Parts: sequence; C-alpha cells; structure tokens
Amino acid sequence: MSPDCSPEGIKKSIDNILKDLDGTINIDIFECARADPNVPLEVTLKYLDDEYVKKGIIRGVALSEVSEATIRRAAKVTKIAAVEVELSLWSTHIFENGVAAACAELGIPIIAYSPVGKGMLSGHIKSLDDIPKDDMRRLYPRFSAENFSANLKLVDQVKELADKRGCTPAQLAINWTRSISKKPGMPQIIPIPGSTLDIRVGENALVFDLSDEEMSAIDKILATSAVTGNRYPDFIPVDG
Repeated sequence: MSPDCSPEGIKKSIDNILKDLDGTINIDIFECARADPNVPLEVTLKYLDDEYVKKGIIRGVALSEVSEATIRRAAKVTKIAAVEVELSLWSTHIFENGVAAACAELGIPIIAYSPVGKGMLSGHIKSLDDIPKDDMRRLYPRFSAENFSANLKLVDQVKELADKRGCTPAQLAINWTRSISKKPGMPQIIPIPGSTLDIRVGENALVFDLSDEEMSAIDKILATSAVTGNRYPDFIPVDG
C-alpha cells in the first residue's frame, strides 16, 4: 500500500499515463497517492519539477494525504498545485493538524476526497448489514462493530438538518465542505464526491451555499458528536 516515488517509479508511472492518453490531452496535475517512506520528498519533487513541469509535460504537482510539515517542505521545492486530503463532517482533522492553515497561508487549494464519509453521511447506511461482507470499509475502524453505532449519531443529526434544508444528507455534507472556504483563514476547498451509481452522481452535483445559521448548527453537531475510530486501518500509511 505504498507508492514508488523514486525517479524510476515516477518515470514508469508517467510513461504509462502518457501511453494511455495517446496525445489526446495533457497531464494537468500529477500526484503520488501517498508519501514514499523510502524516498526523500525533495528527491521526488525535484525530479518531477525538472523533468516534467519545466518541460511542460505536466502542468502541476499535487500532494496527497500529507502533514503540514510535508506541505511546507514541498512548497520549498516546487509550486504545489493542490493538496488532496480526506475531508468531511466525519473527518475534520485538517482543521486541527495545521494542514488547512498551511494551505491557506501558501495559497494552495484543498481537494477534499470522501466528502460523504465513504458513504456513511449519505444516510443510506443504517446498519453494518448495509455494507457488503467483502467491502473494504469493513476493515476501517470507524465502520467496526464497536464504533458504528456511536458514529451513526452524527449521521442522524446531519439528516435532520438536511431535511430542514430540503436536500439529501449527501448534498448537505458536500456543500458544507465548499462553504468552509468562505470562513476567514480558510483555503479554497474543492470536494470530489465519488459514486458507482448514475443517480448519485446527479444528486452529488447540486451546488449551493449553506447559510450562517446552518453552518453554526453544524458546528454544534461537530462539537457534541465526536467520531470514534481511526480513519484508516494500520496497514494503510497516512502522513498527516
């Protein structure tokens, strides 16, 4: 579960991407899925900058699942186009660990993946039986039997607020991530919800701003409904 961020590994990856694209479009942003513990960050980013960014082969370099310290180190080597991190009503850690503050200071947009909490905030998962036996999420601590019921309390409160708004819980959760950008000291935040169903893609595409009252209500929910369990199991590396 660890990427190869050596120059050789980067070249192999980009060569494969260029082969698949076959000249149809350029590579806008390239990012390693995780930091490579075996390769210094500076080696990876300098290689990308010298061999691909400066030559116009890729337009920008992004980071994924990194700490504040890593972001600041990276920004000294090359311009960082974006930082992709998990962010949702279920995962607000970037506001506490310095990642959001560093991105705001350096003018780096945040790409928020899993804004619906890996499906939990959609309101469609009401028990563990709603998750298939072979689903990867069953390995995640927040979906474990000992944590699931406690974490469902936050979901229920989000659904109540969504009902008042006249939207789905997923729509509320996604647009909450967008609305945070308007708060003082916050970077631009771009949610990237994913789905395997066409109907959910349409549902998730609805864009609206939450009112100050709605944002305050959500702040109260987050303050009183702590999520239990780590974001990832131990075998998945996370820098931040």
